[in-house]
Amino acid sequence: GLAQAAMDAADPAWQSPSGRQVAFHPDPVRYRNTYHNWLAEKRDWCISRQLWWGHRIPIWHGEFTMRELPDLLNKLEKYDPESAWVWIDDEHGHKFTLAEAKRLPESATKYEVQLCLRTEADEQNYGAALEALGLIQDPDVLDTWFSSALWPHSTLGWPDPATAQVNEGQSTTAAVDGNSDTLSYYYPGSCLVTARDIITLWVARMVIAGLYNLGDVPFTDVFIHATILDGKGERMSKSKGNGIDPLDIIDLYGTDALRYVLCDMQTGTQ
Repeated sequence: GLAQAAMDAADPAWQSPSGRQVAFHPDPVRYRNTYHNWLAEKRDWCISRQLWWGHRIPIWHGEFTMRELPDLLNKLEKYDPESAWVWIDDEHGHKFTLAEAKRLPESATKYEVQLCLRTEADEQNYGAALEALGLIQDPDVLDTWFSSALWPHSTLGWPDPATAQVNEGQSTTAAVDGNSDTLSYYYPGSCLVTARDIITLWVARMVIAGLYNLGDVPFTDVFIHATILDGKGERMSKSKGNGIDPLDIIDLYGTDALRYVLCDMQTGTQ
């Protein structure tokens, strides 16, 4: 499964098709164990959240009787299958493709039709038409960590850099140094720098998403830096309000002194 694939990616004996693997620094054994132990505990992950911000889930759905189903399926069949993925569930949990559902025998069963749109442009093109067909978009948004797991490749124009929408202020997804686009140029990346508390929440999930969506790890080296604590030994946090303004430290000791201490302490593990 995906979890096992992500575990294998950090095994020194494993290599992706491009010859890459994930290595942790500066304490490879400790941080690899943290990563492996969490992935080894198979668990369900609810990726939907009831929040007013986030990426809205691009799933449209509706419940239909057998009498209503054929006409709906004929209309959905006209959608580009590369833009709109359709599947149908019956009351017993059985799943059918659009083609399979068109061959279902007459029955009193109700069916839930679900449709996933591939891009934001598809939502703009098809959204109103889907509502007219009796489908509604899921009101929930994706869990922050699910969206974050897509960061290494979604920011580079995935799934299709050639047609990706680039807004004002965003980097181009055009060709780079002989590569057809920025995705093929920058992915996989090299080094990710982060803290140990999100090895499981972020690093592991980025590896899973990268392997699933692109068939390769998103980075090869993960540098785990120490975290800054306050005078009581508690981690500095915006929510706790126990942070220190670095400008105050600079005024007292200078910029280079602050840089040196931070760089020196980052190579530790606490």
